[in-house]
Amino acid sequence: MGYAFISYSTKNKDSADGIKSLFNKNGIETWMAPNDIPAGSKYAEVISKALKNCSCLVLLLTNNSQNSLWVAKKVERAINYKKVIRRCYLK
Repeated sequence: MGYAFISYSTKNKDSADGIKSLFNKNGIETWMAPNDIPAGSKYAEVISKALKNCSCLVLLLTNNSQNSLWVAKKVERAINYKKVIRRCYLK
C-alpha cells in the first residue's frame, strides 16, 4: 500500500504528530519530516524521494501551512508526481 506523506507547518507539529499517531494506530504507514530524514542526509533530496515514493500526501491545512513556502513546495512536488492529496483541517 505504501505510506502517507504528512505535510504541515512546524508551528502545527503537535497536531501533525497526532495525525501520524492516529494513522499508525490504524495500520497506515506514514512519512513525516524531520523524524524520517536520516542524520547527515540532504533534506531536499530525501523529501523529494519520499514524495516520489509515497501513496498520497496528507496536508494539514492551517493558516500557518498556507503561509509556508516549504509546504507549498511539497504540494507542488506532489502534484508533479501526480499524487493524491488529502486535506486535514485544523480548527
